[in-house]
Amino acid sequence: MNTNHTNKKEISECIVLSNQAFYKQFEFSSADFKLEIISATLEIEPTLNWVQLLPKFEIWTHVLGYSMHDNDILPAVKFSNQLHLYNDPNNKKPNFQLDKIIDKQVFGSNINLAAVSSFIVKIELKELQSINETYALQLKIIK
Repeated sequence: MNTNHTNKKEISECIVLSNQAFYKQFEFSSADFKLEIISATLEIEPTLNWVQLLPKFEIWTHVLGYSMHDNDILPAVKFSNQLHLYNDPNNKKPNFQLDKIIDKQVFGSNINLAAVSSFIVKIELKELQSINETYALQLKIIK
Protein backbone atom coordinates (compact mmCIF):
# COMPACT_ATOMS: atom_id res chain seq x y z
CA MET A 1 0.00 0.00 0.00
CA ASN A 2 1.11 3.49 -0.76
CA THR A 3 1.24 6.15 1.92
CA ASN A 4 1.61 9.24 -0.29
CA HIS A 5 -0.99 12.00 -0.19
CA THR A 6 -2.08 13.87 -3.28
CA ASN A 7 -2.29 17.64 -3.29
CA LYS A 8 -5.75 17.72 -4.87
CA LYS A 9 -8.57 19.00 -2.72
CA GLU A 10 -10.63 15.92 -2.04
CA ILE A 11 -13.67 15.50 0.15
CA SER A 12 -13.36 13.08 3.03
CA GLU A 13 -16.15 11.05 4.53
CA CYS A 14 -16.52 8.78 7.53
CA ILE A 15 -17.56 5.17 7.57
CA VAL A 16 -18.34 3.17 10.68
CA LEU A 17 -17.50 -0.47 11.32
CA SER A 18 -18.81 -2.22 14.41
CA ASN A 19 -20.05 -5.52 15.75
CA GLN A 20 -23.31 -4.63 13.96
CA ALA A 21 -21.68 -3.75 10.60
CA PHE A 22 -18.45 -5.69 10.05
CA TYR A 23 -17.56 -4.39 6.61
CA LYS A 24 -18.02 -1.66 4.04
CA GLN A 25 -17.24 -2.04 0.35
CA PHE A 26 -16.74 0.33 -2.54
CA GLU A 27 -17.07 -0.45 -6.25
CA PHE A 28 -14.91 1.12 -8.94
CA SER A 29 -15.22 0.72 -12.71
CA SER A 30 -11.66 1.66 -13.61
CA ALA A 31 -8.13 0.49 -12.86
CA ASP A 32 -7.43 4.07 -11.80
CA PHE A 33 -9.39 3.56 -8.57
CA LYS A 34 -8.14 5.05 -5.32
CA LEU A 35 -9.32 4.86 -1.74
CA GLU A 36 -7.38 6.56 1.02
CA ILE A 37 -7.88 5.61 4.65
CA ILE A 38 -6.73 8.63 6.61
CA SER A 39 -7.47 7.84 10.23
CA ALA A 40 -9.43 5.71 12.66
CA THR A 41 -11.16 6.50 15.93
CA LEU A 42 -12.35 3.81 18.30
CA GLU A 43 -15.64 4.79 19.94
CA ILE A 44 -16.50 3.03 23.20
CA GLU A 45 -18.14 3.78 26.52
CA PRO A 46 -15.97 6.23 28.50
CA THR A 47 -15.74 3.81 31.42
CA LEU A 48 -14.06 1.10 29.28
CA ASN A 49 -10.32 0.77 28.74
CA TRP A 50 -9.88 1.12 24.96
CA VAL A 51 -6.30 -0.24 25.05
CA GLN A 52 -7.62 -3.63 26.23
CA LEU A 53 -10.02 -3.75 23.27
CA LEU A 54 -7.32 -3.34 20.57
CA PRO A 55 -5.99 -6.94 20.58
CA LYS A 56 -9.52 -8.31 20.20
CA PHE A 57 -10.01 -7.22 16.58
CA GLU A 58 -8.21 -6.61 13.28
CA ILE A 59 -8.92 -4.41 10.28
CA TRP A 60 -8.38 -5.88 6.82
CA THR A 61 -8.58 -4.42 3.34
CA HIS A 62 -9.39 -6.62 0.36
CA VAL A 63 -9.17 -5.56 -3.27
CA LEU A 64 -10.90 -7.77 -5.82
CA GLY A 65 -10.64 -7.21 -9.56
CA TYR A 66 -13.15 -8.74 -11.98
CA SER A 67 -13.04 -9.24 -15.73
CA MET A 68 -15.71 -10.04 -18.31
CA HIS A 69 -15.31 -13.28 -20.26
CA ASP A 70 -18.09 -14.56 -22.54
CA ASN A 71 -20.67 -12.45 -20.64
CA ASP A 72 -19.52 -13.91 -17.32
CA ILE A 73 -17.93 -11.86 -14.58
CA LEU A 74 -14.86 -13.70 -13.34
CA PRO A 75 -12.44 -12.95 -10.50
CA ALA A 76 -9.18 -11.77 -12.02
CA VAL A 77 -6.96 -10.44 -9.22
CA LYS A 78 -7.08 -10.32 -5.43
CA PHE A 79 -5.08 -8.56 -2.74
CA SER A 80 -5.56 -8.53 1.04
CA ASN A 81 -3.68 -6.64 3.71
CA GLN A 82 -4.09 -5.97 7.41
CA LEU A 83 -4.22 -2.38 8.69
CA HIS A 84 -2.49 -1.95 12.02
CA LEU A 85 -3.67 0.40 14.73
CA TYR A 86 -0.39 1.24 16.42
CA ASN A 87 -0.87 2.11 20.05
CA ASP A 88 1.30 5.09 20.87
CA PRO A 89 1.81 5.03 24.68
CA ASN A 90 1.41 8.82 24.65
CA ASN A 91 -2.07 8.50 23.14
CA LYS A 92 -4.68 9.39 25.72
CA LYS A 93 -7.54 8.91 23.26
CA PRO A 94 -8.21 6.06 20.79
CA ASN A 95 -7.29 8.04 17.66
CA PHE A 96 -5.01 6.49 15.05
CA GLN A 97 -3.35 8.04 12.00
CA LEU A 98 -3.30 5.48 9.15
CA ASP A 99 -2.56 7.34 5.88
CA LYS A 100 -3.03 4.28 3.65
CA ILE A 101 -3.73 4.58 -0.05
CA ILE A 102 -5.34 1.62 -1.78
CA ASP A 103 -5.03 1.74 -5.56
CA LYS A 104 -3.87 -0.39 -8.49
CA GLN A 105 -0.31 -0.32 -7.16
CA VAL A 106 -1.25 -2.88 -4.49
CA PHE A 107 -1.01 -5.51 -7.26
CA GLY A 108 2.57 -4.58 -8.16
CA SER A 109 3.90 -3.86 -11.63
CA ASN A 110 3.97 -7.48 -12.84
CA ILE A 111 0.20 -7.80 -13.23
CA ASN A 112 -1.57 -6.52 -16.34
CA LEU A 113 -4.83 -4.92 -15.28
CA ALA A 114 -6.00 -4.08 -18.82
CA ALA A 115 -8.52 -6.95 -18.84
CA VAL A 116 -9.91 -6.07 -15.42
CA SER A 117 -13.19 -4.18 -15.79
CA SER A 118 -14.21 -3.52 -12.19
CA PHE A 119 -12.78 -3.45 -8.68
CA ILE A 120 -14.25 -3.86 -5.23
CA VAL A 121 -12.42 -2.52 -2.21
CA LYS A 122 -13.69 -4.01 1.02
CA ILE A 123 -12.71 -2.78 4.49
CA GLU A 124 -13.45 -5.45 7.08
CA LEU A 125 -13.45 -5.60 10.86
CA LYS A 126 -12.60 -9.09 12.16
CA GLU A 127 -13.18 -9.94 15.78
CA LEU A 128 -10.46 -12.25 17.10
CA GLN A 129 -12.24 -12.67 20.41
CA SER A 130 -15.85 -12.21 21.32
CA ILE A 131 -16.43 -8.56 22.21
CA ASN A 132 -19.43 -7.99 24.46
CA GLU A 133 -18.90 -4.26 24.79
CA THR A 134 -20.58 -1.89 22.37
CA TYR A 135 -17.97 -0.28 20.15
CA ALA A 136 -17.53 1.31 16.74
CA LEU A 137 -14.53 2.09 14.61
CA GLN A 138 -14.94 5.31 12.66
CA LEU A 139 -12.69 5.54 9.59
CA LYS A 140 -12.05 8.78 7.77
CA ILE A 141 -11.61 8.06 4.04
CA ILE A 142 -11.23 9.78 0.69
CA LYS A 143 -12.44 8.03 -2.44
